[in-house]
Amino acid sequence: MRAALSLILVAGCLVAPPIVPNVARAQDGAHSDSRVLPPPPSGAPEYAAARIATPFERIGSQAGSMRTIFRGPGPDGTTVEIREIIVAPHGSVRLDPLPGPALIDLRAGEGRALGGSPAVDLTGGASTALAAGLPLELSNSGEVPLVIRIRLVEGR
Repeated sequence: MRAALSLILVAGCLVAPPIVPNVARAQDGAHSDSRVLPPPPSGAPEYAAARIATPFERIGSQAGSMRTIFRGPGPDGTTVEIREIIVAPHGSVRLDPLPGPALIDLRAGEGRALGGSPAVDLTGGASTALAAGLPLELSNSGEVPLVIRIRLVEGR
C-alpha cells in the first residue's frame, strides 16, 4: 500500500511541472488570440438588461442619490415609505425634515447620521431611529459608497 502511494506521489511530481507554467502564463494574460470581438449581428438588442423600475435620482447638487422603493398604506391610517440613499465616498447629503419617525439601516459602507443629537456612527450594519420633523444629514467617511435604507412612517 505504501509503495503504491509513493509511486502515485512520484508520478504526480513528474506530471505537475509541465502543467504549472501553462497555468501561470494564462493568468498573466498571455493569450494566443487577443483580437477585437466581432460586432453583434444586425437586429440584436443593444443591451439585455431590464429597465430599473425605481431608478436613483440625484439629490440636487449634493454627492448622493435617492429612490423610493415602496410607498403604501400602513396601520391606523398611516403611510409607510421605504427609501434608499447612496452617498458618494467622502461625500455628504442633507435631507429635508422627515414627515414622520424613521428607522435608518446601514446597507453598505460606513459614515455618520446626524438627525438631532448626538450623531450616530454607521458601521457594521447599524440601525438607528430618528424622530419626526428633524432634518437628516448623512456623511460618508469611507472609500466605498454609503448605502442607507430608511423606513418611514407618516401619520395622516
